[in-house]
Amino acid sequence: MGILRRVVVYREHPVPPALRWALACGWTLRAGPRGVLGWPVLPDAHMDIVATAGGVQLAGPATVVQLSRLGPGEAVAGVRLRPGTATALLGVPASAVRDEHVDLAALWPALARRHGWDADAIAASGPGGRLRALYALLATRLPDAAPPDDLVRHAVARIRHGAPSVTSLAAETGLTTRQLLRRFDAAVGYGPKRLQRIVRLQRGLELHRREPAVPLAALAAQAGYADQAHLTRDWHALTGATPARLLATRVVDVAPAPAEPGRRVER
Repeated sequence: MGILRRVVVYREHPVPPALRWALACGWTLRAGPRGVLGWPVLPDAHMDIVATAGGVQLAGPATVVQLSRLGPGEAVAGVRLRPGTATALLGVPASAVRDEHVDLAALWPALARRHGWDADAIAASGPGGRLRALYALLATRLPDAAPPDDLVRHAVARIRHGAPSVTSLAAETGLTTRQLLRRFDAAVGYGPKRLQRIVRLQRGLELHRREPAVPLAALAAQAGYADQAHLTRDWHALTGATPARLLATRVVDVAPAPAEPGRRVER
């Protein structure tokens, strides 16, 4: 099924109830004895807070492919933010950290001082301990969190379930097109058209993971593209790779292992 599935174990974990409005899941990942070099991380419409042995960082919304590496046996833990919740929970516009990795202590120095959390101590623990520490850390942020932008969250949900035009989304939310674009940029990190493209990309990849024998033309139709040529152009523009090459490497993208027994993964 692919190289990384043999050398990386990835699990998604439930989120504490108080954080479910902002987080899609927690996750842990561990590399095998050989590690992983040049693992392509594609745009997925999310932001993550990631705890590694090197520290705790916020990974902003990605618009380009980023290459990651894992050392032999290296363990990583993280939390995945729902699209549109970044400004509310983090107190920083998502657009300000687009395609960036930012040290969390630098982002929240006052919070770090007030609650005495230690990024080095978080990084030094195992993946389970890191994940629990991230949940606890974000819980201390809740009193300062702003209400999420419900109009943007509505627009994000509409995009995930279809492909309405920006004009239609603006009309549904009661905003002008310019207002919608500005609020989308702050909450998501980029505009609704780019989100539509990233959602289609991820939908196509997920369809291929579930049914790898489906012809590309059928996959394109199911994922919401006009035709196979449309899929090919858009995937290449977003990732720099042809569909054949992308699917060959994405089957190797980190494959979810089962969640903890008896516990449902919150999405």
